[in-house]
Amino acid sequence: GVPRLHYVMETIVQKYNPDYAFFVNDHTFVIPQHMCTFLQKYGGGSTGGDGDMNSGSGNTHLYAGHALKPKGPPYAFNSGAAGDFFSRETMK
Repeated sequence: GVPRLHYVMETIVQKYNPDYAFFVNDHTFVIPQHMCTFLQKYGGGSTGGDGDMNSGSGNTHLYAGHALKPKGPPYAFNSGAAGDFFSRETMK
């Protein structure tokens, strides 16, 4: 639930302080180059050749994923299966 997600984000920021974090199910196929291309729109996404995505800014809010809009509530939520991106600023 939400308390667990809050704990995970807080721990990641304190321990690693990444520019961006990507949460995804363990059975989801991901192409890292596509993730980098997506993050370039937000000032990040360069890997520096070693796959480390810690080279963007992460100083603006980013919460991105595949939004699902249920009938009824006027808000959307992201599908966990598609994965979610969070910038450092959003995780704070």
